[in-house]
Amino acid sequence: MGLLGLFAVAFLVAFALQWFKRWWWMSLSLPTVGFVALILLDEFVLPYRGGGASVWPLANLFGVPTAIAGSVLGLFFAWLLRPDRQVRDAL
Repeated sequence: MGLLGLFAVAFLVAFALQWFKRWWWMSLSLPTVGFVALILLDEFVLPYRGGGASVWPLANLFGVPTAIAGSVLGLFFAWLLRPDRQVRDAL
């Protein structure tokens, strides 16, 4: 999964959770935790497929900030586009 795809998925998940459920805490954490869980599942649970060195620490190093950025922007745009948005309730 490329970083742009990860960003788009994190954005859409956070947007949908904030738009439909108003769960800001879940909107921020679910894409990041899901990404880390998939990386660790691929590394430690699925059978070895051969190949070179393991790069899961690098995937986490670059993927986690990307997922967080997508989640924050998805949360912000869901709040911004909400029809019943008021200034006093930021989240």
